[in-house]
Amino acid sequence: MTKVYLKSENFSYDFKQESTYEEAGTICLGEFKNVDFHDIIEIRNEIYHICIGTPDKCGGYSKVVVEKIDLEEEEDADDTHEINWTCPVCGYEDQDSFELEEEDNEYECPNCRAITSYSRNIEVTFAVELIKYPKVKKLVK
Repeated sequence: MTKVYLKSENFSYDFKQESTYEEAGTICLGEFKNVDFHDIIEIRNEIYHICIGTPDKCGGYSKVVVEKIDLEEEEDADDTHEINWTCPVCGYEDQDSFELEEEDNEYECPNCRAITSYSRNIEVTFAVELIKYPKVKKLVK
């Protein structure tokens, strides 16, 4: 059984102090069977993704913290543009997304397993440093 906690806005967990999830600002949603860290879960008609877990001795999780997500597709939803590939479902940011293929492709989120499509946008920027000022010509009447 895994205790599931809802992450609040003021959530602050100190891994060094090993504070309890209750102390960190969570609400216990209950205990559930078969909770896998990469699952998108539904509890009482609400959809959540798991963002933090405490492993147990059997290879599962004794406790997890979840965030509510909205899986409803909005018809007017714009594409998002991020520096790294970021999952539109769980918010996972792939720090190694520069290694993804250059052509448009599908990609499975390593965190929640959502299938996404992406396109790589290349932007060129310049850093300019002044070496020498131009000559100034003084005008006389």
